[in-house]
Amino acid sequence: MMKRSIVWAVAILGFASVAMSATVGVVDIPLVGANTANYGQAITSDGRYVTGTAGTATGYIYDNSTGVSYTFNRLSDGGRAGQKGSGIGYRTYNGENQLVVHGAQAEGHDAIWAFNLSGQPVSGAWGANQHWLQAGECANISTGTYNTMALKGIGFDEGYTAKSSKTNRNVLAMGYITGASHVGWNESTAGKVTGNSVSYTGLAGVQKPNGSGINQAFTTLYSVGGSFEGTAPSSLFAMAADGSRVFGYNPTTGLSPFMATMNAFGDFQATYSMPVLAWATGQSLAYGATVDGSYAVGTNYSAATSNKAVLWDLTDLNDITVLDLTQWASDNNKLGGFTVLSKASSVGVNGDGQLVITGFGTKDGAQRAFILTIPEPATLSFLALGAVALLRRRR
Repeated sequence: MMKRSIVWAVAILGFASVAMSATVGVVDIPLVGANTANYGQAITSDGRYVTGTAGTATGYIYDNSTGVSYTFNRLSDGGRAGQKGSGIGYRTYNGENQLVVHGAQAEGHDAIWAFNLSGQPVSGAWGANQHWLQAGECANISTGTYNTMALKGIGFDEGYTAKSSKTNRNVLAMGYITGASHVGWNESTAGKVTGNSVSYTGLAGVQKPNGSGINQAFTTLYSVGGSFEGTAPSSLFAMAADGSRVFGYNPTTGLSPFMATMNAFGDFQATYSMPVLAWATGQSLAYGATVDGSYAVGTNYSAATSNKAVLWDLTDLNDITVLDLTQWASDNNKLGGFTVLSKASSVGVNGDGQLVITGFGTKDGAQRAFILTIPEPATLSFLALGAVALLRRRR
């Protein structure tokens, strides 16, 4: 049943003509321009497209089906160049299927670009007749780093963004995307607030310090304009696109990643502890999840190994597992020239049920974005997994 629900979600959210299988293993995302480093920051629900940053100020889109990276801007005049891509997804607007990117423009402000999927990129960038959307409050808005936008998908024209104010960090901003507009609101709160995650149902996951200065996790629904619901001291960094699950960690130890289920009103329900690898001694957290939250990706940390990318399998909440992605790829001769996969930031599911993960690691001494495709998770047990690579925590 779980497998069917994941495939169904991809069919709804993905672009029907791009369902594909991919070679299992790690490939590096090509650089754009003269940049020597790049980072994968968000992936579409079907694993087809990745967006991120090359160097320090060049946004890019990578097509996993062709292996080509592109910059993006407002092609009508070459303006509004993307400096960063932090969210990506699909929608249908006026009968046109579009790829939509959320990030920062050349002026350093929050912005959205929507591209006709039937068109072709030209001159190293996405082609003409594109739609550029800008939030009314964008001049003082800073986007987050990973998965800052969630769209309902092909056949729908709605979605949301979550971000924070650059000039007054006591302000949370959310944006509602529909048609040619990106309409937002700002909500003032007590204490520095950071918007880290969002769902296509209009639920945002945020964090702000409590009276003792320790971050506390909150959720807020766009429809009620910023009514916060909080939980015990914790930080939220990821959310299932359907709003059913959020992911965070205990900021006092960094060693207590968790997943919490949510109801339709954005209220916390049950909370589940997520295991860490045996060597982890520092901050361990999830940055991204599949549409329904059955799988999450992120990092585990220790002083000896630094950050290493991991995958959590939450299909059985009584037996949540964590996988060291560097170790798995190394054991199966699938590292593709990388020495370590440092951070996994976003994950999709392709048409064959394979998980497609993006993030960044080290290759030839530089920080490089990667795409990692692994088999349908149910088949992982048939592959050569090292004892360190897979741990189980039974509840």
